[in-house]
Amino acid sequence: MTVFIQIGIAACIVIYASIYLIGMWRGHVRPVMATWLFFTLATVLSFITDYSQTGTAGLAANSFNIFDTVACTTIFIVTLFQPAVRKQFNTLEKWCIGAVVIVFVCWLLSDQNVLAHLSIQIILFIAYIPTMTHLLHAAHNTESLWSWTFDCLASILGFTVALRTVDLLPLVYTGRSILCTGLVVVLILRLKWRNTSST
Repeated sequence: MTVFIQIGIAACIVIYASIYLIGMWRGHVRPVMATWLFFTLATVLSFITDYSQTGTAGLAANSFNIFDTVACTTIFIVTLFQPAVRKQFNTLEKWCIGAVVIVFVCWLLSDQNVLAHLSIQIILFIAYIPTMTHLLHAAHNTESLWSWTFDCLASILGFTVALRTVDLLPLVYTGRSILCTGLVVVLILRLKWRNTSST
């Protein structure tokens, strides 16, 4: 059963990343390079701290984090070569990336895997706030509903795997992802509904 869930996670991540990348290519999605750099650093550090805590035995429970890291890194690399993508760092993005670096250095010095992992999840949640705020006040949607929906679905599947193994760090990672991606989906739907109602 777990194998099928893992396949489902991988499929959802591939679909979400593909839709997002196609949306970028067509100009419908306008990502921010700094955001995806941050996501890449944060997901990599989440994986490292989880792996340091649970070792090889915890890889299956942490599969969503692994696939998510690959997707974030791929999207970040593509944004580097997109001329229309904003490459400047705003204040919040600078603070978030700085916080990840500080957590990484503290983790290296203290070897506190759980504390570092939890700190990264808090920073990741904060990093979603600009996107949520933008969607809350935007007149038109600049995000991909289907991409975020498949990302949320992958998070839910990842949570069920972590729940079966009762592995704390993957549960926290996937739980935070469900909350963040779910809120983005709700805000996109709200914006679409508002635009439909006004026409």
